[in-house]
Amino acid sequence: MEALKAFPTFDPGLLGNSDDSGWLIGSLQHQPWTYWFTSVTICRLNLTECHQLSLTYLSSPYSIFWYWFYTPLAQWGMGGLLASLWLIDKAVLGLVRKFRRRMLFPYIVGSMLFFKLWPHDMLIFWLLIGAFYFWPLLIAAPLVKLPIGAPWSVWQYIFNSPLSIHDQQNWLSYGAMGLFWVAALIVNIRRWRKHG
Repeated sequence: MEALKAFPTFDPGLLGNSDDSGWLIGSLQHQPWTYWFTSVTICRLNLTECHQLSLTYLSSPYSIFWYWFYTPLAQWGMGGLLASLWLIDKAVLGLVRKFRRRMLFPYIVGSMLFFKLWPHDMLIFWLLIGAFYFWPLLIAAPLVKLPIGAPWSVWQYIFNSPLSIHDQQNWLSYGAMGLFWVAALIVNIRRWRKHG
C-alpha cells in the first residue's frame, strides 16, 4: 500500500506549479487568509467557442501553524509538496511501527486516504496519530485545522461558502478526522483510568 502512494508522488508532470487540487498550491503562494483570483479558458473539443471562467479562492481557511508547515513544502509545486509529505509519512510510519504496532493497520489505511484524497490535511492526521501517544495533541489537531486568529471574513467564508463546510465532499474528511480524534480520546481516557 505504501508503494501505491509513491508512484504518483514522483510524477514529473507534478513538478513546478501544476496542482491536482487547483486551490492548494495557489493558496500557499498567497498570504494567509487572503482571496485570490484565477481564470480558466474553457473550449469545445474543436477549440472553437472558447470562453474564460473566473474563479475566486480563499487561501486555505486553516491556522497559521498550517501555513508555516505547508508553505516551505510547496516551494517546488505540487510534486515537491507530495514528495515532502511522502517522506515525512515514512518517518511517522517508522515511529508507529516502533512504538505502537497495534496502530499500524489503522495508520496505513488512514495515511493512504489522507495522502490520496486530502494531502492538505496530512499534518492534522499526523497530529491525531500523535494524540494516541500524547494527549495534548488532541487539542493541537483542531487548533491547526481551524483558522484561530483569522479575520472574521475567513469564518464567514467557512460558514457561508458552498466550497467549505457546505460542500458534501468535505464531510468525508471531517468524518475521518473526527473518527481518529474520538479513537485517540478513548485510548487516552483508558490510559488515565488505568494509571490514575
